[in-house]
Amino acid sequence: MAHEHVLKMLVNGFASTAGDFEKLGGFLNIRSQLYGASRLFVPTMYQPPVPRYPSKEESAADAVVSAGTIADAYSAAVKYFGGEPSSPDALDPGLFGEAGLLELIASWQGVRAGVLKAILTAYGESVAAPPSATLPGPASEQLLWAVIAAWLRKIAADAASFSAAQRLQPSARKSRPKSARQAPILESIALIEQTFHRATLDALLIAGDLPYHLYQTAHRTALRAKRSP
Repeated sequence: MAHEHVLKMLVNGFASTAGDFEKLGGFLNIRSQLYGASRLFVPTMYQPPVPRYPSKEESAADAVVSAGTIADAYSAAVKYFGGEPSSPDALDPGLFGEAGLLELIASWQGVRAGVLKAILTAYGESVAAPPSATLPGPASEQLLWAVIAAWLRKIAADAASFSAAQRLQPSARKSRPKSARQAPILESIALIEQTFHRATLDALLIAGDLPYHLYQTAHRTALRAKRSP
């Protein structure tokens, strides 16, 4: 029972990221409509866990699946921009332990959350407030892991809806399971770390291409307007 603070930090971060991703998906529905997409982005409602909570091993295994879906959406966007999706190596969990891996996950989450806020700002949209540094209170690791799994399920569903609305091709990668398999907690956390690392690297690649994309889009639109009778 030693990781409640970092788990609470992750919970707050996911809540903020979920709000930003909803804003991005809703804003880019106009692009989907412009290109005649048959489906628009529709956010999924967050469903908080209720007692009895799953074991933290079950919640972590569930989080592995959702994290893979989220990372695949970033990879698909990288491919849309003509880039090569990232593929970082897995860490040896024995060298870092649970505390070290959670610290890395929190760092990757923080960096990617900042990139997402920067992307929204580049589109001219406002962003959600930064996550607050609240204490975990009486929440146990079991409860916090259940909340983490719930937020990641919501973000994963939104990522899938976003990819469909934007006609992004899913990654051909077959590294993530399609359903949760309960594994030792350290194994699941190591997989989450690797996946968050991958998603963060891809988010940085997207941010590096976005200013050119926005410039070309704006000026192409301006040229079309100028040529209209």
